[in-house]
Amino acid sequence: MIAWLETAALTLFPACCIICGQRYRSGDFQDLCPACVAQLPFRRQTERHMQVLSPAMTRQLSATDYFQARNIRASVFFHYRSDLPRLVRGLKFHQHPEYALPLGQLMAQRLALDIQTEKLTFDMGGPATWLLLPIPLSERRMAERGYNQAELLARPLSHRLGFELRTDILFRHRSTERQSEMEGTDRLMNVNGAFKVNTQCLRQRKVLLLDDVLSSGSTLYSAARTVLAAGAAQVHCLALSSPRRDISDWTPENRHDRHLPDSAGGLAVI
Repeated sequence: MIAWLETAALTLFPACCIICGQRYRSGDFQDLCPACVAQLPFRRQTERHMQVLSPAMTRQLSATDYFQARNIRASVFFHYRSDLPRLVRGLKFHQHPEYALPLGQLMAQRLALDIQTEKLTFDMGGPATWLLLPIPLSERRMAERGYNQAELLARPLSHRLGFELRTDILFRHRSTERQSEMEGTDRLMNVNGAFKVNTQCLRQRKVLLLDDVLSSGSTLYSAARTVLAAGAAQVHCLALSSPRRDISDWTPENRHDRHLPDSAGGLAVI
């Protein structure tokens, strides 16, 4: 009944695509026409998985931190090019929270495909046993923007795949400068110690961290270290897009050959 009503509504009131601005009557994603979806810079499955911290940044770490960083992984769904920069900037800086729903739906579709084809595998219990934590904004930035874009992106993933979305566990307890305005190790220093957690909710839990853009990886890396230090059993990162080209050389087969600690590893990347 609901599907019929939605079809009827689209027939009477065609949706407007947020990319091309054209009206369209049918599509799989909210406010994105099929023609524009087909032109989006999707990453192939072989390009979607990488270590969260860029290789250049990882080489700046101490030996102990280096091995942990090598084992904190990320899944990224789009290249940061074509229409993605405009959509991300609109979502973050130009008061277009409505962009988050179709982008989150696209992330959910691609992640579901990775799970279905076993490019990502969950241990016993499946996605419902994982906490989904969007990277939080500082109180100041939240007041300026009025919403957290990472939380809006996370909602379609929680709805489709069954992750437990929580916004009351991970907090940014001090304001930081915009990472996009910084370079190199300054990004790591900027977010070092920026996060705090409700430790009672994290002990032995499996955690997915979600952000919009993965550049140097400093923000997700800092958040991942925080949740692991608070007792999380496993952590894996998700990002809508990234300009990076490095891809994962990690598999379950070479994991122990590289002396990577088990505790940081989240999902098995095949």
